Amino acid sequence: MGSKPSSLRNALLVAGVASTAGVALFPLAVNAATVQKHKIVTVTMGFQPNELTNGEIARFEKYHPYIRIKRDPSATNPSDLAAQLASGNAPDIIRIQGAQQLGSYVLRGIAKNLQPLFNKSKVFNQKDFFPAVNEYRWNGHQQGTGPLYGLPETWSQDFTLWYNKKLFRQAHIPYLSPTKPITWQYLMKIAKKLTVVKNGQVQQYGFGYWGGLGTAASQSLMILPVQEMGKSLWSANYSHALFSSPAAVKVEKMWVNAVKNNLGPNPVNKNPNWSGNLFLDGKIAIEMCGFWFEGSIATTPPVSKDLKDIAMAPTPVWPGGKEMSPTGAATGGVIWSGTKHLAQTWTVFQYFFGQYPEIYRVTHGEGLPIQKSFMKYVPHQTPWERAMLKWQQQNMKYQLPLLKYNPYLGLMTANTAISQYLDPVYFGKASLSQANGQLNSELDSIIRSRMQLSKK
Repeated sequence: MGSKPSSLRNALLVAGVASTAGVALFPLAVNAATVQKHKIVTVTMGFQPNELTNGEIARFEKYHPYIRIKRDPSATNPSDLAAQLASGNAPDIIRIQGAQQLGSYVLRGIAKNLQPLFNKSKVFNQKDFFPAVNEYRWNGHQQGTGPLYGLPETWSQDFTLWYNKKLFRQAHIPYLSPTKPITWQYLMKIAKKLTVVKNGQVQQYGFGYWGGLGTAASQSLMILPVQEMGKSLWSANYSHALFSSPAAVKVEKMWVNAVKNNLGPNPVNKNPNWSGNLFLDGKIAIEMCGFWFEGSIATTPPVSKDLKDIAMAPTPVWPGGKEMSPTGAATGGVIWSGTKHLAQTWTVFQYFFGQYPEIYRVTHGEGLPIQKSFMKYVPHQTPWERAMLKWQQQNMKYQLPLLKYNPYLGLMTANTAISQYLDPVYFGKASLSQANGQLNSELDSIIRSRMQLSKK
């Protein structure tokens, strides 16, 4: 989610760009003789217009008159992208959620190993990268180490809590500690108190989650608490799903109760609005969301009118478990292994992820920069912005370890299966034991098939 520009943030952007003499925001202008030697090449990016604007494309093409950038928003649709890959006509730069998809894209031979290009780059300083960039590393077996295959646009610790103090006061609930995480169980307890129902209709939700399947079990909302317990949702080599394990069942029961109590939008009590928008409207008291939500909060009424009531709190922890606050998405991109114009595509890639567009995203509160030296662009002009930035900096020490997503399942497969088999449990038409047996069987079958394909 992006934020709406403000004069204050635009001023910061201009000042920041003007003072960045040490960063290669743009190359030197290309003279006419150089242009004549180059054939004009079009590089396609599978991104939405709000992620790479017409103005940013124009800036790039001014300095690279022999490269044209074409956006293909349809490629952000998994079905459309699958068809493009099958026909050999995929975008040169493919948008992915690195945390949940990188392994799948490498194993299927879609993402190109970019490490040799990073080693020669004058735009990126690899020692300057935040650990979230490791979501785009693959060592042949798992994420986190090995060569780089891509980069995030920005990153955030996606399971931190934004909360509305005004709604807490109305419910007579103490504010959350900025440093000590609450437990998942306490989160569910106060979310129930913060949920307001009148005449059988939910007027205010206690808790919302930005992604997945709503305030219900999803791949991310299962993996995190299970991993906090020191367990995994998968076998050691990712060949089996372990949804029937004691740790997984504990977490599932928590989400089944959350659905039954309508703590947030869920498969039974659906809401057409995104939970982030409900929070901005003052209709959700706690929103689990990363720092990329800061820009929208700062500029969207009604919450933006009284920012002193909007605060952040750490990621919940399972009782007795390890405190963690990882990224859950790391949305960014990889270069398609089938690109016919690698040099030009790499030039566009460097611009999008390491030059002007990256500074614009960070300045407008759309997430944290991938390079530590770009932290100076994070909004810090107002007292509230400085307070949120200070909180974020203190919380960064918990960004590792990375979550263990199954590389053979990708983004949608696990969530689709979770929804298929747990929804009947939410509606009281199946037991959790029955659902888990079917869920494990379904996912194991998919995993085995994809493991075989990856060996070919």
